[in-house]
Amino acid sequence: MRWFAPGVLAVLVASLAVSALASPTTIGVFFDADATDCDTSVDPFMPFTVYVSAVLGTDAAAEGITQAEFRVDGLTGIVLSVTPTPAADVALGNPTDGGGLVAFASCMAGQGLRHIVLLYTIVCSAPSPVLPRSVAVDRHPVPVDCWCPCRWGPCVGLCDCPVFTSMVVSGGHALINNGSCTVGLQSTAWSAVKLLWR
Repeated sequence: MRWFAPGVLAVLVASLAVSALASPTTIGVFFDADATDCDTSVDPFMPFTVYVSAVLGTDAAAEGITQAEFRVDGLTGIVLSVTPTPAADVALGNPTDGGGLVAFASCMAGQGLRHIVLLYTIVCSAPSPVLPRSVAVDRHPVPVDCWCPCRWGPCVGLCDCPVFTSMVVSGGHALINNGSCTVGLQSTAWSAVKLLWR
C-alpha cells in the first residue's frame, strides 16, 4: 500500500478533477447542426448537408471567438454550395477550395451546452457512388496573417479586444461511407483515483 502526505493527495485529486473537466476547442465537421453526428452514408444524387462548427472548450476560447480560419479536406467532387454562417460579418475564401475565414463583429460564445458556433454550411451531392472517405479540418494553407499561429493548424481568434489573439485548435474528422465514429466527452473514472491506494 502506498501512503501519501495529505497535501500531496489533495493536490493530486484536485488535478484529476480539473483534468476531467478540461476540454480543448475544436473545429469539426458534422452531419447535424447540433454537432453530434460525425459519420454518414451517402448515395448518389442524394443531397446531404455538412456543418462546420467550432465547439468551444474550457481553454482560452471558452469565453467565445471572433473568427475562425481553416480548410476542409475530403469533399472534393461532391460540393454543391458553401455558405458561411449568417452571423458572420466577413467571410473570405472557401474552406473546401483552398481555405476560408469567417469573422464576427462581436464575441460568439456558442449555442447550447456544448457552446457550438456554426461557421459554414456545405450542401453536397455525389454524381456517382462515393468511395469511403474521411473529411478533415486542417490549417489554412495561406492564412491572412502569415506570422500568426494559424500557419500551424486551424485557428480561432479570441475575444480579447483589442488584441484578438489567434489560437491554434484541434481539427475534427468525419467519415462518409466509412464506418462510424463517436463525438465524445472525456471522462475520468473513479478507478483512476482508487489506483493511488494500491
